[in-house]
Amino acid sequence: MILLAGIYYPEGYMKKKASHQRNQRRRSQLKKSGKDNTSKKEETVSQKMGSISTRRIWLFRLVCLFVLPLLICLILELGLRIAGAGYATSVAVRCRIDGREYYCNNARFGWRFFPKKISRQADPFVFPLQKTSNGYRIFILGGSAAQGTPDGAYSFGRMLELMLRKTYPEVDFDVITVAMPAINSHVVYQIARECLEYDPDLFVVYMGNNEVVGPYGAGTVFSPLAGRLGLIRAGVFIKSSRLVQLVRGLAEGIRDKEQAGWRGLEMFLDQQVCKDDKALARVYRHFQANLEDIVARASRKQVPLVLCTVGTNLRDCPPFASQHSRALSEDEKRAFEKSLDLGKQAENDSDFELALQKYREALSIDDGFAEVHFRMGRCHWHRGEYDDAKDSYLRALDYDTLRFRADSQINKIIDEVGRKYRARGVHLVDAMKVFSKNNPEGITGRELFYEHVHMTTKGNYLLGRAVFSEVEKALPKSIQDKRVISELSQLECQRSLGYTKWDEHRILSKVLNGFIKKPPFSNQAYQSERVAYLNDRINSLKSALTQEATDEISTQYRQAIEENPSDWWLHWKYAEFLSETDTDPTAAFGYYKRVEAVVPHYARVHERLGVCQGKLGQLDNAIESCRKSVALDPFHSYARFHLGFAYQLKGNTEKAGEQYRIAVQLAPENGPAWNNLAGILANKGDVVGAIEIYLKALERVHDFSELNYNLAVLLHQRGDRSEAIKQLETGLEIDPNSVKIRKFLERLRQ
Repeated sequence: MILLAGIYYPEGYMKKKASHQRNQRRRSQLKKSGKDNTSKKEETVSQKMGSISTRRIWLFRLVCLFVLPLLICLILELGLRIAGAGYATSVAVRCRIDGREYYCNNARFGWRFFPKKISRQADPFVFPLQKTSNGYRIFILGGSAAQGTPDGAYSFGRMLELMLRKTYPEVDFDVITVAMPAINSHVVYQIARECLEYDPDLFVVYMGNNEVVGPYGAGTVFSPLAGRLGLIRAGVFIKSSRLVQLVRGLAEGIRDKEQAGWRGLEMFLDQQVCKDDKALARVYRHFQANLEDIVARASRKQVPLVLCTVGTNLRDCPPFASQHSRALSEDEKRAFEKSLDLGKQAENDSDFELALQKYREALSIDDGFAEVHFRMGRCHWHRGEYDDAKDSYLRALDYDTLRFRADSQINKIIDEVGRKYRARGVHLVDAMKVFSKNNPEGITGRELFYEHVHMTTKGNYLLGRAVFSEVEKALPKSIQDKRVISELSQLECQRSLGYTKWDEHRILSKVLNGFIKKPPFSNQAYQSERVAYLNDRINSLKSALTQEATDEISTQYRQAIEENPSDWWLHWKYAEFLSETDTDPTAAFGYYKRVEAVVPHYARVHERLGVCQGKLGQLDNAIESCRKSVALDPFHSYARFHLGFAYQLKGNTEKAGEQYRIAVQLAPENGPAWNNLAGILANKGDVVGAIEIYLKALERVHDFSELNYNLAVLLHQRGDRSEAIKQLETGLEIDPNSVKIRKFLERLRQ
């Protein structure tokens, strides 16, 4: 060791230090000359380390931004499902009836596509999990026309099933109508995908009326139109998650507390779509893609498919709305209106030649105004120029800016897809051609359609028969060999399905008051003619419903039930008939119970049972039944009303008032609920509050004379005699046969 100046150094240290100093000097010289690579190597290593570090940081950021939230969502989704939160979004759900497993309709299926309060439903259906050894299962897909609106008991699917069962009695045919109102091909595609898992033998597709106004259409009030089909389908898939259901439920609860329930086609008045709108071309592309995808999926599962063009009322359904070209000047609009008015005047005078001349002048200014084309069609019709009439009616259909009917392009797409995929098991039914052949001069009208698209019993029979012919071609030979009879007549079908004069009267009344008298129908041209025509038919049927006729109708129902006792629709129809015509509620109650045994998930049957129980004085049972109905369908206004009425009879006016308020929010046209709500206030001495309720009700309800009568009573008590007389006069216009209104009015006039 070395000791230097009192500092201790290890042996060899000085030599190492001197060597290190020499290396430092050499490195410094090399650096100056640019020949030192050591620092460069160090710098490169540092850069590499920095690059690796940056990638790791970005990877971490991506994990935090996407993977971690996705993982959290998956954990939440799993937790919600385990906890039983949310609801099934499939079109059918498993149910147990009388100890056996079935699939039944899911009342909440539509919640994926509509706000809950205005969601639509299929009519109740039930089919076993497993087909019988000789079973053949057919699914009917489409919108309200395929469902059978205004009464699903007489849909073309029901006609088809009857024809098949009568023609091949050894085969167990199940025709399941999974159609529902307001849906279009975006929804039907999802239904078809699911139904392929239920062991189908054949699909029948009848859709196209709602392509523009249904979910994701260009004129919808529901889910807005998206540019790409993939985005729409991804959105539909995401809405099936329990987490998204929870978020949507919270949002709807905050946003839609005062939202009314379903208001029919009136909801779409501001959703006009012109023929040259670019969004309409996108609707057509989506429709064709959805249709072809349904065909492709069915083909892969070797399920044949009957594809139908869509029938519409050309002759007796004027356009719902017309729009001028945006390029029209104010002077041109004035000239157009002048020609149109002169044409109308000539048409009213039955001078159809002059009317056509004026209408042509109007079209020379603006050829896209739908109403003018329709009026020309009427003039050609009266002149016996039927080909020209049909051309004009078709143009009116295509230019109609409230697109509630399948236009020419929709039917062209259906026809092209049907012909293109014939080799893949597609059978085409040209329904529009079938209907045209069975209408005067080949132009579809009120003989086959109640209003714009919903078929009469004859229309449903003709379509059912046409579909039946194609279904027979698709049946395996082992079934074809079992044919025993020729085709059924329309009369035979109606008799077996329990269609009576009472049903005809009820359906026409529903069409008049539920459709024709409300917007947008009330805004159509020639409205007074249609109202007068329907009123005449309804009054004629009503006068024919004598006691003798009622007895005969009762016999018809019983015979139909005896012929097919397992058909719950027949029990339902007979129960409805008895509840209206028989003073003893026990008669209807028994048949409603039979319906409940087959479709216990049907909300309306529990409501009707509650009504019968209320009439029998079984108020606790009535409340329980109505609560079941509300649990199954929370947004049915009349179930809420009947629950409230049961509470009111029980003496619980607080709960009654609560249910009445929900009822009128869901359906502002629910006159009885308004009436009883105001009555509760009046009985409590709150006359001012009751009058306010009545006045608010009369802004929304125009066909319930009890409101006018009871308001008149309160106004008279308050000393307002003249206003009371006005209300009674209005009530008498609504119900000219009301004895109590007439007597009260006579007393006040004295």
